[in-house]
Amino acid sequence: MEHKLPLHTRLGIYATGAILGILCFVMLKTCASALYYGGKTTSDEIRDSYTAGFTSGLNGGDTVNQSVKSLSNPLLVKMYRKGFRDGRDRKGYGKK
Repeated sequence: MEHKLPLHTRLGIYATGAILGILCFVMLKTCASALYYGGKTTSDEIRDSYTAGFTSGLNGGDTVNQSVKSLSNPLLVKMYRKGFRDGRDRKGYGKK
């Protein structure tokens, strides 16, 4: 006697496997990108990106003043945004 799973159960298993496969691929890609840019970026570039963001936030600017090179590096974008938020907080924007 053969105990075969119903069609909807098998389709659910395949769909779950596909979703987990895509999720694992995205996680591995993000991890590899973080390792690559983390090793490639110097502390001077990180400091400069933070300082540029801080200055822009302190001056009340809403535009991004980053170079094209730093926009392709997610670590530098993150540090620019952190500096921008810190600059805006220091100036007093957003406080009521």
